[in-house]
Amino acid sequence: MPTLPFDSDTAHHSYDFNTYNPATRKHSSGTSINSLIRIGETSVGKGVFARRHIHEGLLLSEIHGKVLEDYPEDSSYCMALPSGKLLEPTAPLRFLNHSCDPNCELFYWEDEETNLQEDRLWLQTIRPIVPGEQLLIDYCWPADAAIPCQCGAPTCRGWIVDPDEFHLLPISETGDDGASLQSY
Repeated sequence: MPTLPFDSDTAHHSYDFNTYNPATRKHSSGTSINSLIRIGETSVGKGVFARRHIHEGLLLSEIHGKVLEDYPEDSSYCMALPSGKLLEPTAPLRFLNHSCDPNCELFYWEDEETNLQEDRLWLQTIRPIVPGEQLLIDYCWPADAAIPCQCGAPTCRGWIVDPDEFHLLPISETGDDGASLQSY
């Protein structure tokens, strides 16, 4: 099974990580992730929705969960970690859905002294989010794990795949309806 992506370039993140306390999942201002988001139903199952306006560039939360050595057969939620291990996230952020036009991104914590990425995954907004809007990330799956996308975004690629690997898809024309993935 594919793993969710991350943004490896953390240089553009200017957030002060010292204001976030992972033990309480709160920023120093006292804001809890659960005061910002809720879990709701979508056409593809559960999703994460904004309870109130969320500004662009806000670090929402560290993704918490169980660290695993191998991909569990009964899960479709695992996320890759820098060590090669996997993170099986817990609710509510386990229910982040895909969009080819996301409003959030995942990135790894980077130690500023060593410039090494740690096995800590974070969620940040990349544009303003209005109350009731679903929080979405781009899964960026590798081409060999691509599946048809039905996100409905105007910029939908038609496949849940890393944009840099789209050219690797074995696509054959199916007429006016677009393309289909050939079997490997």
